[in-house]
This record gives sequence, structure tokens and C-alpha cells, in this order.
Amino acid sequence: MKRYDEETIYKEIDEVNKVLSKRLKELRKEKKYRQLDVANVLDVDRTVYTRMENAKNDINYIQLIQLAAFFRTTVAYLLGESDER
Repeated sequence: MKRYDEETIYKEIDEVNKVLSKRLKELRKEKKYRQLDVANVLDVDRTVYTRMENAKNDINYIQLIQLAAFFRTTVAYLLGESDER
């Protein structure tokens, strides 16, 4: 099994967060939702969701599942593991 150093792990997490935030913003705009609409689904303040969309706040796995369901896509798509919606 390949071992990763801490720096490599953080770089990979950063890349996933960038893809996630980009896809969240794209999906929201495509479906013409406001940030407030998505924040309400997650039961968070709009500013919290804005920070998620800008890769400034972490998203927990429950929120990730909620977002995938709301946008009618997959978690794999949101995380950049698949380009198939």
C-alpha cells in the first residue's frame, strides 16, 4: 500500500475542495438558485454556504449527500471522481 506524506495529503484535499466548490457554483448557477436557496436546504446561514462554494469551509459527509440529492447528481461528480452527472 502506498504511503502518503502529510503535505501530499493536504494537496490532494485542496484539489478536491477546489473541484467541489467549482461544481457547486456551476450547478447552482445552471439551475438558477440563489446561495440562500442552497443554504436553506443545508440549514446553514448563507454566508456559511458562500464559504463552502469558495472552498473556505469544510463540507461534512451529510451535507455532501444533501447537496448531491438537491442538485440531482452524485457525490462522485461533486468530488471530481466522475464527470458523469
